[in-house]
Amino acid sequence: MRTILFASAALIALSTAALAGESNDAYILQIGQENGATQMQSGNAETASSYQFGRKNSVDQTQSGFANNAVAVQAGASNKIEQTQGGGALNTLNNAYAVQIGKSNGITQEQTGSFGVAAGNTAIAAQVGEGNKATQKQTGSLGVSFGNAAVAVQVGEDNEATQTQAGGLFGITSGNAAVAAQFGKGNSAEQTQAFGADNNLAVSVQIGADNGAEQSQWGDASVATILQGGKGNNAEQSQSASNNTASAVQLGVNNGAEQTQGGNGSHEATILQVGFGNDATQTQKATGSKSNTASAVQFGANNSADQTQSGSNNEASILQVGYGNEATQTQSKSGNVASATQFGASNKIEQTQSGSSSVATAVQVGHGNTAKQTQK
Repeated sequence: MRTILFASAALIALSTAALAGESNDAYILQIGQENGATQMQSGNAETASSYQFGRKNSVDQTQSGFANNAVAVQAGASNKIEQTQGGGALNTLNNAYAVQIGKSNGITQEQTGSFGVAAGNTAIAAQVGEGNKATQKQTGSLGVSFGNAAVAVQVGEDNEATQTQAGGLFGITSGNAAVAAQFGKGNSAEQTQAFGADNNLAVSVQIGADNGAEQSQWGDASVATILQGGKGNNAEQSQSASNNTASAVQLGVNNGAEQTQGGNGSHEATILQVGFGNDATQTQKATGSKSNTASAVQFGANNSADQTQSGSNNEASILQVGYGNEATQTQSKSGNVASATQFGASNKIEQTQSGSSSVATAVQVGHGNTAKQTQK
């Protein structure tokens, strides 16, 4: 009876829209028990579709503007999908798709342009498994937001992905893309492209269990990439300024990577970790710093790499193969080159360059070696 009532209501809504000269479409199909679907459409050429199979599912779809599409498909039990598109002036051409198969999944998708412009946004979330949660927001409140795309794919259980792309309060956000794909159990991904950010790309792929990824972009034209395979790995990337590139690859168990980029931008940071319990930190954010390059490669277990660049046009590289090695590189001023290579166990390298156009190289093979290089 509930399904028939909803279908009748949808038919009446369609008939009323046709009489008013609009071309809205609404479709609801519910099979099971205690399903609930609510659709509200205001504007032209909008389409809202809801398909529910199972028990205690709920879909809430709201669209204002024109040429919007929202589709929600649920199969299983206790699933919930909320889709909101529009709010304010000139919110157009948005698409939101959500698919859930499993149990206790929840998806929230919101694309708004209150008193501003939001156009051409696309949000797609697909979840297969149990207890997954995906939240996607693309907002342009009191600003401009257009051409954004956010995609989250989760397969497994207890996964959680949060994606935010914003250009509010007279900020301009355009052409941003955020992608998060998780396969396994207990993974978590958070991506933020915020106020005034433009043409950034954030990609996070997690395969395994209990991995964590967090990406924040506050500037323009930056790229952040995280790939995790294994268990218990954690990666954090923060980018301000413009034209920064950060990539982190973690294969193994309980590895940690942290990358921070700011200053005047155009920095490059790369981390590759293969093994167990490795830790790498790269910092490129001092005021006025620009065009620094840092790379850290770790094979083995419990190795530590720390790179700090506060000048411009500096290069720092660390290669660690073995167990319990430590390497620290600090560069200020400009045009410096530092290289640290460690093969073995419990070796330690410390390199400090506070002048300009200096070159430092350290190579350790064996156990318990210590090297300290200072250039002023």
